[in-house]
Amino acid sequence: MNIVKGVADLIRRTSSGQTGDSPGAQGERLSPPTPRIRFSEGNDEAVLSSLWERYENTVDKAEKKRSFHVFLKQFLTVFKNWEPDNGGQLPEAASIAEYSMRVNDIVVGCSAGHPAEIILTLIEEIGQLTTLVSELNTGVGRTGMDFPAVSISFTSEGLPVLDALKIITRSLHNCRVFGYYGGIQKLTALMKGAVIQLKTVVGAIPADESFSNLIVEKMGFLQRVLVYVVSIICCFIDLNSNVYEKAQMYSITEDFSVIGALSSIDPDSLKDSLSERTLHWHWKAVVSVMEAGGLNWLVELLRVIRRLSMKEQWTDMTLQFLTLRTLSFALCDNPRGQNHFKSIGGLEVLLDGLTLPSINMLLLKSATQVDGRREQYSLLKIFELHVLSLEVLREAVFGNVNNLQFLCENGRVHKFANSFCSPAFVFQEYIQLMEDSALPEGSQTSTLNLKNDNAESYLVEPSAPSPEKAPCNQVWNDCVVKLSRVLCSFLLAAEDVKLQHGQATSGRIPTSISSVYAELSVKWVLRVLLQVFPCIRACSNQNEFPNHLWVFISTLQHCALNAFKKVLTSSAPLLEVFRKEGIWDLIFSENFFYFGSSSEECYEVSTPYPDGSPKKVEEYSASGSTGIQILQIEASSFVELAATSNGSIHNLVCSCHF
Repeated sequence: MNIVKGVADLIRRTSSGQTGDSPGAQGERLSPPTPRIRFSEGNDEAVLSSLWERYENTVDKAEKKRSFHVFLKQFLTVFKNWEPDNGGQLPEAASIAEYSMRVNDIVVGCSAGHPAEIILTLIEEIGQLTTLVSELNTGVGRTGMDFPAVSISFTSEGLPVLDALKIITRSLHNCRVFGYYGGIQKLTALMKGAVIQLKTVVGAIPADESFSNLIVEKMGFLQRVLVYVVSIICCFIDLNSNVYEKAQMYSITEDFSVIGALSSIDPDSLKDSLSERTLHWHWKAVVSVMEAGGLNWLVELLRVIRRLSMKEQWTDMTLQFLTLRTLSFALCDNPRGQNHFKSIGGLEVLLDGLTLPSINMLLLKSATQVDGRREQYSLLKIFELHVLSLEVLREAVFGNVNNLQFLCENGRVHKFANSFCSPAFVFQEYIQLMEDSALPEGSQTSTLNLKNDNAESYLVEPSAPSPEKAPCNQVWNDCVVKLSRVLCSFLLAAEDVKLQHGQATSGRIPTSISSVYAELSVKWVLRVLLQVFPCIRACSNQNEFPNHLWVFISTLQHCALNAFKKVLTSSAPLLEVFRKEGIWDLIFSENFFYFGSSSEECYEVSTPYPDGSPKKVEEYSASGSTGIQILQIEASSFVELAATSNGSIHNLVCSCHF
């Protein structure tokens, strides 16, 4: 119901006043795809041109189908590692030096794109794939199409089409052609069909988990299809190869480590490097995806993934990564997208979380082969996805007063705090399992490699290019730094204020962020912190406070203080909001100023202070300061800043003014 309502609302809101470039119902949003491109007459492209001509001239239906797949196989071989010149941006009036063979608005050679007729044929093939998926029998009976036959057909004929589309969408010119001829609508229809089928399969899983291998195979097959589809949509709206290339490759490879490394990439920093023309395309593409219903089905896909996790079933973590990353790109600096996302229940889905797996599922080395691949769960993967889901929530509310107000209502602050702290509970359970296992003494500080008869877990270094084992503590430290930064990113800081006033080289389209949002963000973050600290403490027992929780709290303390300083520096009047929301009660409590005062030794552990704090920690450490003293100095510095600020009527005028 949310999906239908959301699309109807979006159509009503966008039916008037929108300008663009393409004819017909889409208004002129997508410009006609010019210039035309054709294969060159030399090297591999000459072979492709010959194969394509043979395909076009074939009359027999079966032979034509074979000819197309022969062409497609050669196309994938030739363009597997293809990268378009200048990102696939073809100038309207190309110089002779750049395109010496351009005649009558035709470019010879595929240096920046591919012939439109090939893209159009691939779009038509998407419709055939949608029919295959939609007719897939997911019920108890076998009256529908036979699943093994569908799976084999899709793998042999469908996946090459999707692989070709992943190559096609590396180029801005190709994306324009793809969008102009309705490719994104066809792709969204395929995603819709796969999500509906996956939802049906998940709903058919019995409570006693006594289901057949066929159901497991169907879930794996549908998720694999969705990995392809979502990755293509992600490429369509964001042309940065550093994001999509490695993410897409995991759909047909075994390694997740490259995906884990990518999940910490800030979409804002990616846009800094985009040209104005590419950035302009990004916003057109986002609107196109929204109006095709793409956001609706991405949200529905997250709902289905959550149900799978709740039933402790295998979920493709690459699919989760790509879905969240696509939403992040679509929502960033997009008020219309944010409002639409809220109307279809997206905020509730993110607040509910992805449901972290139980420790048994976390350590499970799956004995079930899904499409020839073993899925290994690890702490790193789970933590990275959790952080990414919070980043998407931030993009969905940042600068949007109504959406942030939604997070302040009906116990949602408490729900967010619980979700924010959930990795601590998982890690605590993991540590407990480590202690209960027959491990060599001192193994908790060495490389983690838990082994028993049924489980084996490898923790991968976040920035590692290969699935190497990593210290357990490092994985946790990276997680808490990212969690702390995400929470503080909801605040309107100095750099955001500068951004509003327009830096042409920033790469982002400035968003008008009201002072109301700035005030509300301070209120919300403070309310979250007042819930988070007791929640973290709940992870420990009364006898001891585990080291990893010290790291979590201390990192969050320093990150919060640093963020508060930035906010107060950029907008002194917000001091009154801080005061009314109980900032001093928070700072001068056992959660901050008096935190750990009875056991300072534990607090002297090395903690990954973010945002420049390590430099200050080194300075304080050189003077003999302990961890508690460092925090108290930082807190006192913030108090001094507040006391000398002109943002509060409660501050006394400096005596030097008399």
